[in-house]
Amino acid sequence: YAIFSPSLLGKIDLAIDEAQYIFWSKSLETGYFSKPPFIAWVLSPMNQACGESYQCYRSLQPIAFFLSSIFCGLSTFKLTNNVKASYLSAFLFLTLPLSTFYSQFATTDAWLLLLWSASTFFFIMTLRNGSFFWLLCCAIAVGFGLLTKYSMIFFCISALFLLLKLNQFSWLQIITATSISLLIFCPNVIWNITHEFPTLKHHVEMTSLDKGTEVQIVPLIEFFIGQLIIFSPIVFLVFLVSLRKNWYLFHTEQKLINLKECHYNLKEVWVFSVVFSLPIFITVSFLSLISETEINWASPISIPIVIYFSTLVVREQKKSTQTKLIKLAVPITILINLLFLLLFLNGP
Repeated sequence: YAIFSPSLLGKIDLAIDEAQYIFWSKSLETGYFSKPPFIAWVLSPMNQACGESYQCYRSLQPIAFFLSSIFCGLSTFKLTNNVKASYLSAFLFLTLPLSTFYSQFATTDAWLLLLWSASTFFFIMTLRNGSFFWLLCCAIAVGFGLLTKYSMIFFCISALFLLLKLNQFSWLQIITATSISLLIFCPNVIWNITHEFPTLKHHVEMTSLDKGTEVQIVPLIEFFIGQLIIFSPIVFLVFLVSLRKNWYLFHTEQKLINLKECHYNLKEVWVFSVVFSLPIFITVSFLSLISETEINWASPISIPIVIYFSTLVVREQKKSTQTKLIKLAVPITILINLLFLLLFLNGP
């Protein structure tokens, strides 16, 4: 409603990026100057329906975020077998300031998060069922994720780490799944090779790494403040505190993930969430220290963060000050998220 309303977001002109993606969608390729091709591919079917209505192109992104929230809820349920945690993670993801902002515009982030959340669900199903079928589903989703944004490579790193650590699949199966992802991604690689890697050069220019590096604390602080905003302050702070408090879990003798058992285990959910959030979060944090970054570059960690936070909230534990604070954090977080949503829609 807000996207089409002339008194709300409907009055906002196209951003440069949006105009670029719509222009690309009228001439399909396997690669473009600043992005892989998925955003153009997904907008292309809208050309006939939308005509000159750019608001129409924006209408797909809220659907992508809605589906992402469903995958978040399903992933939480498969990890915890807890319905309350599942509903909470789905609702929290859907109302994050990050989701509010990027669901309103024709951008790549909505599709990256959809494919990342789908890959997360398929990967959890892979671990729970020990099924090569689900691993192949994950590989396909990852392949299209790489065609959306190159940051999907961090999902590959995390998934391969767990696959090798758990030793649940043979080398042949892992290589086969990896090959499928690369095969899907291959057209964009070929396009870049034939055009002398313009997309890679663009990404280097965006970070200013081509101009040299210089350690600066202020951009790093700005990056962290940005994450507090887009991931909702309490959710992000709980994640940061848990990193310090629970780090010892990586050094214990217990299994990282109990395979084929769908049960409530906060430690297991924490390990899973950290494995899928730390690689990209540390990398972007380091880049913000030595070069330039954008506030949304670590956006995929929103998925493991809300899964962990929701699991932490609904755990059964003796009443303590910490438990009361966590329970109180939920209504405050939801209130902050909804206020951001209302303010953004009414005064973008």
